[in-house]
Amino acid sequence: MIPGRRASVPTRADMAPRRLRDPHADLLRDTRGMGRDQAMARETWLAALSLEQKEDVLFELELSVKGLVLWADPRLHPTRPGLPPLRDRDFRPHVDVALATLSRAQALAGRLLGAGNSPGAIPRRLPVGFNESSRSEAWREPTMLTPVESLAALRSSLGVAREIMQALAVVERVSHRAFFAALTTLRREVEHNGCFNPLTLLEFRPEFDRIRSTEVLESLQSCETDTAHRLASLTFLSHFRLLRVVQTMATAATDPTYSVRAYVFLSVLRAECDALVDVLQNRAGEMLADTLAREVLRLVAADVRTRFDALAAETEQLNRARAAMTAAVLSLRAAVRRTLERVIAPCGVPANESATQASFLEASDQLTETLQHGILRMVEVLRPGSDPERAVGDPGARRSATSQTRQWAWIFALITRAFVAKARKAEHASFDRWSAAPSHEFISQYQRHYRELGQSLAYETLYPHRDRLAHALTALADADFVDDDTLESLVADCDAFAAHLQFTVASASERPEMRGLALNKARAGELLRLHLLAVAPVATRALDALPPRS
Repeated sequence: MIPGRRASVPTRADMAPRRLRDPHADLLRDTRGMGRDQAMARETWLAALSLEQKEDVLFELELSVKGLVLWADPRLHPTRPGLPPLRDRDFRPHVDVALATLSRAQALAGRLLGAGNSPGAIPRRLPVGFNESSRSEAWREPTMLTPVESLAALRSSLGVAREIMQALAVVERVSHRAFFAALTTLRREVEHNGCFNPLTLLEFRPEFDRIRSTEVLESLQSCETDTAHRLASLTFLSHFRLLRVVQTMATAATDPTYSVRAYVFLSVLRAECDALVDVLQNRAGEMLADTLAREVLRLVAADVRTRFDALAAETEQLNRARAAMTAAVLSLRAAVRRTLERVIAPCGVPANESATQASFLEASDQLTETLQHGILRMVEVLRPGSDPERAVGDPGARRSATSQTRQWAWIFALITRAFVAKARKAEHASFDRWSAAPSHEFISQYQRHYRELGQSLAYETLYPHRDRLAHALTALADADFVDDDTLESLVADCDAFAAHLQFTVASASERPEMRGLALNKARAGELLRLHLLAVAPVATRALDALPPRS
């Protein structure tokens, strides 16, 4: 998105009236996995709690518990090439991270409970089976615990897990099996906690996940269908939630007492990001298409002509929204992977405290910039002309948004140039000898890149010929044979798009807010390779087709 530009979005005045349901509120309520009585009891308890910044304390507690459970999975840890196999690694440094997080979480639970409040702790004696009542009454389910009792039970479970970790911390070598078993014990206890169980991905809680930005809330109201509203709400809520996770991680990294616990928040970022990518990349398109298909099938044949323009406008809006959502989460995935694979050193690798803290602060700045750009990208699509600073509450949001757009425009211009070079090489292939025809797999690879990243950039940067380029790529989606004329036409369209992206990079660099901020090509190159590996691993070979250029 180039701030200052406005994009015209067709209206839908003659379509069906606006829905009465609120998918945004439904998402906040339904993802908690909590009964209505439990939810009301929890909200009442929190409202009556006399503690400063109680929402922040509760958020950090639940986030720490989720991070602890996810920390047991080494696939969510920072990594580097050449690390030894899992069976040969020592997990004592990981035990230290878990121990610091458990100590902090136990202290937070104590603050919420208050001094001298310890009901609901794990009992020391087993229940007595003999009962004069009927068998059904003797073996009935236990009554629901109150929020205070559930919180005390959680603190007790954290204390038990802490004792186990302290025992592992003095062992000469800790295997992954022992480390995983210790945290799995905590997971089973938390899963049975009725009021304090944060072990669900893409879950939101009204206490601290309500969106406060007026710009974002107004942009949500422009979604005309429940499905689009629900997916847009999911995108916004996830990005705002992850912004709080990043801020908590940066605060933890500067804490002299529990600084190593910052590692567990990386696991939360990776797991939440992967879940969001799965929903928006693999399921959002089908969900939006089904909604539009049902609306079209409800039409009477005689009304198709009169409703055609409105349906076309709605289809265009859904395409724009899906492109923005997909590009936002893919950019986030590349940024998270870069953090885990390039910025933050793996746990246990020798490093001084100041260097580790600096790497966490660098990662938090870059992730904040990427998350804010994803929010602004969605707001600009749903409500063009919105103020970036008001949307995310950050005075530097405009500069950050322009920087992100310039970076991804440069990245996709490089992808497009690689495709053009490969296509020209295939176009002049010789068929004089008995040999297999040249493979056109690179066309389908570029189609995936355009669908997942380039389409959104075409909308953001107001590319005037995006429809022609999209139709040219769609026409070759299922083609078994591509003749030279068709390929030459596609190469010309892609060449024009690459030139437009290069112009976007140049014009963004000349904007007033970008003075003194050069394009970091080294960082952009890392994001490019991570994006290629995530979308199409074989596509990294396309970089070899690029002509040399400074």
